[in-house]
Order: sequence, then C-alpha cells, then structure tokens
Amino acid sequence: MRYGGDETLNISISCPFNIVFDVKDYEDIYGSLNFDIHLEDKEVSYEVSFFRNDWISYKDYDLFVYNLKSFKDSELINLDQEIIFSIKDKKINFLAKKFTEENEMYISLEYKGNIDYRYNIIESFSSFPKWW
Repeated sequence: MRYGGDETLNISISCPFNIVFDVKDYEDIYGSLNFDIHLEDKEVSYEVSFFRNDWISYKDYDLFVYNLKSFKDSELINLDQEIIFSIKDKKINFLAKKFTEENEMYISLEYKGNIDYRYNIIESFSSFPKWW
C-alpha cells in the first residue's frame, strides 16, 4: 500500500541533534512501515547529515517504544534485524549505511552526555498516530 505523505505521520526529535522519521509507505498485511530517516547535527564545527530508508515492523516499533517508556535499553531495528537507532543509558546512537557495487559504508553517530534526552524521545515516538 502506498502512502501519499502527510506531515502528521512523522516523528521529529530535537535532542543534541535533529532526527526525522518520515513515513513513506506501509504494509498492513505483514505489519510494517517504511521510513525515510534524516539526521542533522549543526552543533559541531561542521554540518553532519545522514539519510537512510528502512522498513520497520509494527512489532519492533512497539517494542522499541515500550522499552523507551520502561527506561530499558531500546533498539529500533529494521526488517533485516539491523539496529537503526538505539538508546542505552545516556547514549543515543544512529547508524547510517550506504552500499555500492564495490563497497559497504557504515557511519555511526553517538551522543554521550550528561543530559538524558529520553523524555523528549519518548514523547516524540509516543505521539506518533499509530493505526495498528
């Protein structure tokens, strides 16, 4: 099923960096969402920008949000069982990947800080208008 795009069907997080999970498609028979995921960090002396596209099952999305709300280690994984976004203690990690015919490239951005942004992240994911 193709999704036509609606700004209310995205997850926007502002913490030490900005990250947006934008719904591009969904499939209710198997229960999965397709997100374009964009991360920007302009706080460092240079601009960092990552983009990836992933399918995430409804079940894995719900488990991620449940773990966030329970203050457990939380990992958002795609259908290939790769970690996309994780929160452990006060560490936030985002993984981007790029494949070409010759190479595989993985880039990881990790934030470690004194401020726990979990409440902001919980609110962003909890306010997503689920239909499943």
